[in-house]
Amino acid sequence: MLGAVAALAVGFLFAAPAAHAQVTENSLGPINGVTCLQRVGGSYPEDGHFYYCGNNPTAKTLVLNEIKDIVSAKSQVQQDLSAVGHSFFVFDSVIDQIAYGASQGDPGLAQDQQDAYDANRNVGGQTSGSLRTTTIWEKISETSSTYPTLTTLSSAALQYTTAHESGHAFDFAFSGSPSLPSTSAEFRRVSDLDREYMLFNASNGDQLALTYSKFLIDPNYDQELFAEEFAAYAPPTTVGDITGVRGAVITPYYACTMAYVTSIIDNGREPTSMEYPSRCRTNTYTINCQQVKAPTTTYPNWPRGLDVRYCGTATLQGANGMWGVLNDYDVSADPAFQALKIRRARFYFFRNPSEYDTYMTERGYAHAMPTHPREWGVTNVDGGNGVPAATAIFQYESTTAPLPINNDNGTAHHAGLWMDHLLSSLSPSSRISDNSLFLSQMAQDWTDFNALPKCSGVGSIFTSSRDRDGQYICSSSLTITVGGTPQAGNVVTLTVNDPALSPNPQAVSYTVQAGNTTTNVASGLATAINANANLAARNITATSSGAVVTLQVKTGNATTYSKTTTGTVTLTVPNPGYGTGGNLSTKYAGKTNQAILETAHPHIFVQTKTIFAEVTAVVTGNRNGTNQGYDGYVDKFTCMKLFVDRIIKQGRVPTSQELTNAGCPTQ
Repeated sequence: MLGAVAALAVGFLFAAPAAHAQVTENSLGPINGVTCLQRVGGSYPEDGHFYYCGNNPTAKTLVLNEIKDIVSAKSQVQQDLSAVGHSFFVFDSVIDQIAYGASQGDPGLAQDQQDAYDANRNVGGQTSGSLRTTTIWEKISETSSTYPTLTTLSSAALQYTTAHESGHAFDFAFSGSPSLPSTSAEFRRVSDLDREYMLFNASNGDQLALTYSKFLIDPNYDQELFAEEFAAYAPPTTVGDITGVRGAVITPYYACTMAYVTSIIDNGREPTSMEYPSRCRTNTYTINCQQVKAPTTTYPNWPRGLDVRYCGTATLQGANGMWGVLNDYDVSADPAFQALKIRRARFYFFRNPSEYDTYMTERGYAHAMPTHPREWGVTNVDGGNGVPAATAIFQYESTTAPLPINNDNGTAHHAGLWMDHLLSSLSPSSRISDNSLFLSQMAQDWTDFNALPKCSGVGSIFTSSRDRDGQYICSSSLTITVGGTPQAGNVVTLTVNDPALSPNPQAVSYTVQAGNTTTNVASGLATAINANANLAARNITATSSGAVVTLQVKTGNATTYSKTTTGTVTLTVPNPGYGTGGNLSTKYAGKTNQAILETAHPHIFVQTKTIFAEVTAVVTGNRNGTNQGYDGYVDKFTCMKLFVDRIIKQGRVPTSQELTNAGCPTQ
């Protein structure tokens, strides 16, 4: 598109008159009805590098003076732009620019002009690093306009566009190291610090990132941010804050990148550590993070890059599990999870909650700490609309008892929390989990779940399952068989080991009487167990039938047993490691199935948003898989699973007919 324009710029590069000569304008054209005037005979850019091809002399003066003010005030800018021969063009519109760059009689010109009109809506200019050109348009196509309707830019908008595009030009032309400041590792480091600072300190941080996505999260955001900060600093009289990003974001939150851009402009180099504000320095913090996967040409975007990181002493191997879950969502291209990529959801991987707390505290970020060791991740929200600011996933539960964590399930759960809000446009409420249709599915699933047997019978749902504290939801039932040939004076002893007992363990004995049969011994042992006050206080009771003693233990613990006998009598005592009884343990007695889950796993089953998140994790195949997990419960939630599956795969709320087919309510 700029080929002919670039050729003209190169053609006059070495033929420009001496700088001290009088400035004149040479007419170039017309080409397809467009004429350009090249200014020659003066100092840069009036040494053959400024072309006026528009229809408004006032616009020419505004743009030219803005460029001259910048280069006269900032010697590094003038030196670099002049050295590479960067040229500036002013056209009436992109329509004229396309015409000027086309050959005479080009049959595709009209279509090319309309395509350029559509591709550059609300854009006032462009800069090409490879062609060494910047183009400013006096008129633009707006979002709602139809070809060839154009809107004239205001004087302020022309000055702003010129200053911003000059920032791009300087970025491309910079002669120091790095060769392109905006994409350097250092600029990306400090821009990451600034965005994190904004997300955790602004009451509407996520909304700011979305509103000003061009400068903060979109592809090439770093180049746009660099150019915007250049425009805010370089002119002796700064141009107006046309987009609003300076007042809303850069001034209050982006001190690190502003210090970087300032140093590049004034000093021709990156800042030293001490030239930054203290929060931007490399040695400020004891806990730092690095990206799990670096961007590549083939895979340049999230979850690669600085938004998915491992921190402190967490291992890269462990962090790869977190990254893999997020990457699977991206690879499968589920529409719902594209929201995480577009919004560049931030996921951190810490060794434990302590290192996470240190990281957040050192930076002065308000943050929530897990209230229980089995809360294996934390998603912090800002102080405004409840949108996540960042998620921390932990490699271990704690430093004193370093139990490894199922990161796949935890990562998927917290990704579900992000999805719940980031797709809120699908719901009239602030979250999908508050959508009336989702709530109706949840109500039906709870009704069906409450009808399932608890501890005994076909399909019982809590047998062998523990809550997040490690306690069994169902009571333990132990069957002891008396055998052998009882003789007077023989002694049978059962020892019960349970953390609930005090003192622990408790030993109970029965001495065989003359004439006792195995039935008598079983009855005597059961009576002795029930007479033990310590056992009775913990709801450990016994009954007997024939030669069998049945022990009921409702403490919720993994109770263990041992036995001794003397003489010719015997005891057969199994040693179960889980609850097998037909009743709920004391903690859960009298509760509905829903209430049991709310008590057993409150971090999952109390709030609608965490229920939605866990259903999301299970639907995507990222399961917990332990008897302290909750996959088996979620598997019963037929209606919610169907709802979430449609959200993930199709990016939409299911239709009533789809839910009716599954036996689920339509509202």
